[in-house]
Amino acid sequence: MKQRSYFTFIIIILTLLSLACSTLRELANVQKPLVTLDKMQITGLSFENISFKFDVGVDNPNNLSVKLAGFEYDFQLNDQSFIQGKQQQDVLIEAQSKSTVDVPITLEYSNIYSNYKNLENLDSSSYQLNLGLFFDIPVLGKTKIPVTTKGNFPLIKLPSIKISSLKLNNLNFTSANLTLNLNFNNPNPIGLVLNNIDYTLTVNGNNWISGASEKSQRINKSSANILEIPIQLNFMQLGQTAYSIISGNSMLEYTLNGFVNIGGDNSLLQNRDISLNQSGVLQITK
Repeated sequence: MKQRSYFTFIIIILTLLSLACSTLRELANVQKPLVTLDKMQITGLSFENISFKFDVGVDNPNNLSVKLAGFEYDFQLNDQSFIQGKQQQDVLIEAQSKSTVDVPITLEYSNIYSNYKNLENLDSSSYQLNLGLFFDIPVLGKTKIPVTTKGNFPLIKLPSIKISSLKLNNLNFTSANLTLNLNFNNPNPIGLVLNNIDYTLTVNGNNWISGASEKSQRINKSSANILEIPIQLNFMQLGQTAYSIISGNSMLEYTLNGFVNIGGDNSLLQNRDISLNQSGVLQITK
């Protein structure tokens, strides 16, 4: 009985030593995870800002799990640091497995244009993202692994809308038919869609027309279009003063109020109301 217990004890000791040796071999062969920037995706786009999501792949080749403790980033424009950030994020990367870590970044266009005047008239900008991931790794301890990626993103700006002309198409003693032409300038590298327009035109203090249109119109990228607003005037309602103004050649004081709702010709760009509010003087073209 004593001899059998002795052999059992020896077997247990040998098993423990074998396991210990195996663990020591694993610890001796611990490697740093392989970090790659797999994909960049634009997740939000408006006339005010742009949001990115960078998919960071973390491949753990070890037989032991490692922990991602967080990351820091330096987003550069024109080879200069533009925004920096740091985030604590505990992610357990299992042994011999790969995980994806999302790194979100949002840029304000107003900050870009105020800091980089040379970008105001460009369609896009290049960038460089320097990323550092912090790991807690057995044996190696706290370890920082850097990774870098480069790319381009679109520069979005508000379009401009200005009165181009007020054209007289037809005039008689009781009514007049005119066309108000608006110059819509799209400076962007993407096409826009004018969804609807709501407007009020006042001339020499008198409200000439108010209306709305929900007819969509596409505005090509980096181009200018003329938006035509038909105006039908009834002198029985406005009085003969309006007839004298239109039939004469004097300059008119006008105020245009309202807005146009625009969006992108893709679903990514958020819709936005653009103000039409402006005033000045113009002459009717005949």
